[in-house]
Amino acid sequence: MANTTYINNVDNGVISRDDFIYHGCSADGGVSSGQLGFGLAQWTYYSRKEGFYDYMYANGSSIGNLGNQIQYVIEEIRSYFKDRVYDTIIPRLIRLAEAPSHGMPAVYYDNKCKGAIAYLELAEEFIDLEEDII
Repeated sequence: MANTTYINNVDNGVISRDDFIYHGCSADGGVSSGQLGFGLAQWTYYSRKEGFYDYMYANGSSIGNLGNQIQYVIEEIRSYFKDRVYDTIIPRLIRLAEAPSHGMPAVYYDNKCKGAIAYLELAEEFIDLEEDII
């Protein structure tokens, strides 16, 4: 089944919540070779697929929405690691990737780029946390 067909079938209820979550899972909740899924839910335990499905449904989002898949993973990481995760998120941008090939740090290559600004925000967040410890 093509990804778009699969996504539409899950989003429209043709593939049920239970089939999405449990199809292909082994008795201990691990994955098996018959695993159905998409994106981050393709190769994971049923409990994570259940959380992902419910998160997408609660947000009225398609399981194929990559931005919401990433947001779900971020929230899951933060719920587990709590205060050991920084608030700043560094976006993936071409300008950040270009900087090393010009032999420059991103903040010098393009200091107005959202990624460079995010790195400066991360540095500030790190310094603020270190000052709290000292």
